[in-house]
Amino acid sequence: MRIGLNSGEVVVGTIGDDLSLEYTAVGHTVGLAARMESLAEPGKAYVTAHTAALVGGYFDLADLGEFEVKGVPRALRVYELAGLGAPRTRLQVAAMRGFSRFVGRDQELAVLEAALERTIAGEAQVVAVVGEAGVGKSRLCFEFAQRCRERGLEVWQTHGLAHARAVPFVPVLEVLRAYFGIGERDDERAAREKIAGRLLLLGESFRETLPLVFDFLGVADPEHSLPWLDPEARQRQVFAAINRMVRIRSQERPSVVLVENPQWLDPGSEAFLENLVDASPRRA
Repeated sequence: MRIGLNSGEVVVGTIGDDLSLEYTAVGHTVGLAARMESLAEPGKAYVTAHTAALVGGYFDLADLGEFEVKGVPRALRVYELAGLGAPRTRLQVAAMRGFSRFVGRDQELAVLEAALERTIAGEAQVVAVVGEAGVGKSRLCFEFAQRCRERGLEVWQTHGLAHARAVPFVPVLEVLRAYFGIGERDDERAAREKIAGRLLLLGESFRETLPLVFDFLGVADPEHSLPWLDPEARQRQVFAAINRMVRIRSQERPSVVLVENPQWLDPGSEAFLENLVDASPRRA
C-alpha cells in the first residue's frame, strides 16, 4: 500500500453521464495527492509541504527533499509520515512553535501555587479551573505545569477527547502509559518490562498484580493468563492496585495530575478519576 496526502482547495461535484455518475473531488490539489502516492515507496505515506504545514508537531515528518513532479513547474518539497508526534493538543503544538507573552493571570496562578504548597505539605488538593471557551484555561494550566516541573515535581497530563467518549479509558491509558514511560514504538514485551520495573520498585507485593495491570494496558503476557473475572470485579482490582500505587508513590514525592476537558471523559475514566481522588492522602 502507498499513501499520498495533500491539502488545499478542491472542486467537489458530480462527474460522468446518465449511465455512470460519481460524486468526487477534482482539481490540482487532488492531482498532487495522487503524485505523492505514486512517489511513495510501498508501505509508506508521503505528504506535500502544504499538508506538513498543517500537521507539523502532531506527527513526526521526515524531510525527503525536493522532487520534480509532473505537471508542476517548480520542484516540490516532500515529507514522509514517520509516526505520531509528541504533542497531542493544539496548545502543545503552539508551545513548540512559541507562545506570546503570558500576562494577566497572577491571581489564578497564586491560587494554584497555594494549593501546590498544601499538597507538598501532605494535604492533597483538587482544583477545578472553570471558564468560557477561549479565556485561557489551557494556557494557565500549561504555565502552572511548567512551574511544577521547574521545581522537580512530576506532572502527569491527560485529556478528555470528544471523539473518544464512547471508548473506555482512553484518557486513563494515556496517563498510565506516560507514568510507566511507554512510548509509541515500544512493543508489548518492552511495555511489560517498563511496567514491571516501575511497579516492583514500589514494592515486591505488586508482583501478583502485574498480569492484571498488563491486561488493563493492553499488553497481556501470553505466558501468564488471568483467571476469568466479570468486568466490574476486574475494574475494582485494577483500581485497588492503582490506589496502592498512588499511596506509596505520594509518600516518596508529591506529583501533579492535570486532566483537561473532563466534560468529555467516558464513564470508566470518570470512575478512575474519582478513585484517584479517593486514594490521595488527606485530600481537601
